[in-house]
Amino acid sequence: TIGTNAGGVPELISNGKNGILVTPKNPDALADAILSLINDSKLASTLGAAGRKRIVTGFDSRLGAETIMAEIAR
Repeated sequence: TIGTNAGGVPELISNGKNGILVTPKNPDALADAILSLINDSKLASTLGAAGRKRIVTGFDSRLGAETIMAEIAR
């Protein structure tokens, strides 16, 4: 995953752990990030798997529903 280091994106992407963050409005940095994944399939696979794990474990819709139901019950 490649995203910009702006807004809420850094809450989802940890640079070098589950994706690559680049400076907003910096096409050269974006191109470099894309090329790094094209040229290093192991890195692309590692970051991709970690990114998927982050979303599956942290943003499961059932977890969100449970949180909402707990708040309503409270």
